[in-house]
Amino acid sequence: NHPQFAENFQLKLSEFQNNFLNAVADLHQKLESDLSELGVTKIDDILLNVRDAEFTGLELSWMKEKLTNNREKILEHETMIKMLEETIRQTNLEL
Repeated sequence: NHPQFAENFQLKLSEFQNNFLNAVADLHQKLESDLSELGVTKIDDILLNVRDAEFTGLELSWMKEKLTNNREKILEHETMIKMLEETIRQTNLEL
């Protein structure tokens, strides 16, 4: 999907490379799951991990974009739920 993501990878020691790339693979696996189940807080944590990973020279803007888009959708969904709950509460008060 993203063959050049490690083109500028700066870690040279193979043990560090393996451990670090395994961590990035774990992040990618989380991206393939249903992100809406993770919630905003967990997505924020993953975004921090992705930003940290970029300091090694990895190109992970595609990960950040997917996480950010899903974060926004979750926030919109949560806002709509709160609005509906408030509408229901107000309706119940009027009855």
